[in-house]
Amino acid sequence: MDVKGWALRCGPMFYADVRRVGAYGNYHAMLNSDPMGDDADPKMLMRVVDEEIIRRVGEMSAAYKILHARVKGR
Repeated sequence: MDVKGWALRCGPMFYADVRRVGAYGNYHAMLNSDPMGDDADPKMLMRVVDEEIIRRVGEMSAAYKILHARVKGR
């Protein structure tokens, strides 16, 4: 079996995987358990994963700030 790919682990929060199994066909991207698409260009999928991590962190940053302030105030 011929496996080509890229993986990114960002602490315990994110694990990204871009891989192609076999000599032909598209690459497939996953972020945690979520499929992020497929494409012939793995670099494009790597950008998709990077952008999704940024989006998710931005989405939770407001809640993090509130929780952090609450914990510091205890």
